Amino acid sequence: MNEDMFPAEELLTAAEKGDPDALAELDSLGFLLKPDEDAGTFVGRIRAMHSRFLDFLEKTSGGTSYEIYHNIFISEQERISDEIIEEASLTTVALYGFSIQWVPGYFVSRGLGWLWGGCALSDDEPDTVPVFIIRKRFQTVRKWFVYTRDELLSHELCHAARAPLHDRMLEEHFAYAGSYSRLRRYMGNCFQTDRDAILFILPVLLLLLVQVLINVFYIPLPSWPFWILAFAWPVYLLIRNARQRKRYFTAEKIVRACGFPNPGAFLFRCTSPEIESIAGKTPGEFEEFLKEKAASELRMRIMLKRFRKGENENADDPRSDRLS
Repeated sequence: MNEDMFPAEELLTAAEKGDPDALAELDSLGFLLKPDEDAGTFVGRIRAMHSRFLDFLEKTSGGTSYEIYHNIFISEQERISDEIIEEASLTTVALYGFSIQWVPGYFVSRGLGWLWGGCALSDDEPDTVPVFIIRKRFQTVRKWFVYTRDELLSHELCHAARAPLHDRMLEEHFAYAGSYSRLRRYMGNCFQTDRDAILFILPVLLLLLVQVLINVFYIPLPSWPFWILAFAWPVYLLIRNARQRKRYFTAEKIVRACGFPNPGAFLFRCTSPEIESIAGKTPGEFEEFLKEKAASELRMRIMLKRFRKGENENADDPRSDRLS
């Protein structure tokens, strides 16, 4: 691993001066502009990330093991190869028009749970660079248990790219869109926060406890309220997911109708409130939205340059049938 994973200073200097081609190239590398962020702040954020990345390199250099999380150790010898990262980038390029090479990843042989495929780790500091860890089994095989290596990594690459937006509502929808499983593509966005998972499992455990009290200890308790409680949150999650998916795909249709062959790449760079707003507009109203945003926001000008046909004659929809 080396610092060449980050953009060259020449590219950053051009972007800092507002060069649209340089800014578009940074976007294609997975560095997304925040809403209302100017070129100087954007490039300063990338430089800060690079600095923190170099600090990380020092900790992992020299062939020694580094404890990245409790009882989870990484070393330079177990770094995920560029070829495997590029394998995952095929999905992110097809879906969202970016390819990330600046996130380090490692194979881990100990410290993961029995059924855990991997994850991304990051601290709470601003402008941090996440680190991918995946099960060492993926070093030699493409698929293990229910996980596929490129799907697992592309999922985390999506999270890394959208991290500056601090947006949770549709985060998992975008990350799961490249899944090989239709079920994961549909259900992935049900769990958006820790609260969703907790409120899903706690009523189930409570129901189990009540069933033990009734059937083992013969305590006369009515079980039906606990059955209702156990099903209430899952039903809510399914309804919320269905509604959000409907709004998202409505927004996709409007964006596509206004000259974006790959609307998902455009919406990937939007926040959930913006997507919700777009879904409620007519194509004409969306055109006005674009004009207003482009007049005041650098992010929107770069999105238009990269993904709108006419402004970028190379804008097309490269998505494969598997990802539709």
